[in-house]
Amino acid sequence: GFSYDGLFEQAIIYKGRNRDTAWYSIMDHQWSQLAAAYEAWLAPANFAADGTQIEGLSDLIAENRRQT
Repeated sequence: GFSYDGLFEQAIIYKGRNRDTAWYSIMDHQWSQLAAAYEAWLAPANFAADGTQIEGLSDLIAENRRQT
């Protein structure tokens, strides 16, 4: 899914402490291949009654790639 783009160290001061921010991205040309996996991952049917996810995102991405 997302690719790691970098770390902004001490990007903001929050509650008197420095906070780092990690940046990740998906390029627009990659989204068409990943959208179905993300939608399935976030769908209510992918969560058990206790709120835990049933299928992980990496599994759904791999499954989606096999189908295309």
